[in-house]
Amino acid sequence: MINIYACLNFSKIVELEEELRVVGNNLKSLEVSEEKALQREDSYEEHIRQLSQRLKEAETRAEFAERSVQKLQKEVDRLEGEQKLFPGSVV
Repeated sequence: MINIYACLNFSKIVELEEELRVVGNNLKSLEVSEEKALQREDSYEEHIRQLSQRLKEAETRAEFAERSVQKLQKEVDRLEGEQKLFPGSVV
């Protein structure tokens, strides 16, 4: 009778050891996946920082271009006004 219990206990131990091995492998796999996800996250955050910087630079260039256009338009308006005042002259 004790021998049967010993066999059952040994079988249960083997079964639990196998389950522990599988769980351990799953844990290792999840740890590797987590590390890769963290690396991707870091990469994405860096990419977002770079894109944000590029956006700020583009906005600055656009603002400068808009001011330049306004200045040029004022000059065009001034020259057109002078031309109306002096119709035959070349301004």
